[in-house]
Amino acid sequence: MPAAAAAGNAPPAAGTVPNFVAPITVAPAAGASIPPALRSLFPDIESACITSVITHELKASDIYKLDPRLKDSESSFILTGAGLQLNDSKHKSYKNINSIVFPLHTYFAILLEHIPASSGRGVAAYFFWYLTHIETLATEYEWAAVLEYHSLFFNRRRTEMQSGFYTSWSSPDLTLLSTHVYPHRKSVAAAWKPASPKRGPSEACRNYNIGKCDKTPCPYGRLHMCSTCGKAHGAHEHPAGAAGAV
Repeated sequence: MPAAAAAGNAPPAAGTVPNFVAPITVAPAAGASIPPALRSLFPDIESACITSVITHELKASDIYKLDPRLKDSESSFILTGAGLQLNDSKHKSYKNINSIVFPLHTYFAILLEHIPASSGRGVAAYFFWYLTHIETLATEYEWAAVLEYHSLFFNRRRTEMQSGFYTSWSSPDLTLLSTHVYPHRKSVAAAWKPASPKRGPSEACRNYNIGKCDKTPCPYGRLHMCSTCGKAHGAHEHPAGAAGAV
């Protein structure tokens, strides 16, 4: 099994964190406000978006809505033939691991603030495990493959959380990994090139060894020593029959 399956850390030990958190069975009524304390902690996130998080309705493709850095990057609406429409084409372009991890932190923070305190500390272990898992995958496999895995994994967890179960956040989905990730390991051959050998100051001056360079220091940055024996004379002066002679 590839090392990335373990994602650099072991899942939380069984029995140390809760398996079940009572789910929200009824979504807030239209126009109803979310708890003021929750709203005050995330002032840059729209109330409707916070509601979609705590009711587990927010899809993986919409997690960009939790990234306040995108708030003022461009107009929220564009004018089309059908009138004003939400402009989300730019925000849905998840180009690297940071575009996923940053809003994921906010997503998990909202959930942890909302669920009962008695369960929050344990569930946090599941969430932190997944963050490490997805970041580790991104270092070893092609980003497009990791993004596909994340999207499918995330949406499966939403369904489970609606029933009150959070434990699967702490376990890799081996079926998804085998199908979408493992065949796409990053190539190291293209990124690594052997360094070309360079002549350094430890190399004997060729001109000195044929009697054509007598300046000190050597204008070529080489050493004035015998290329045959390494002593302080040129090869043209190397004693015949001496050790190292060729």
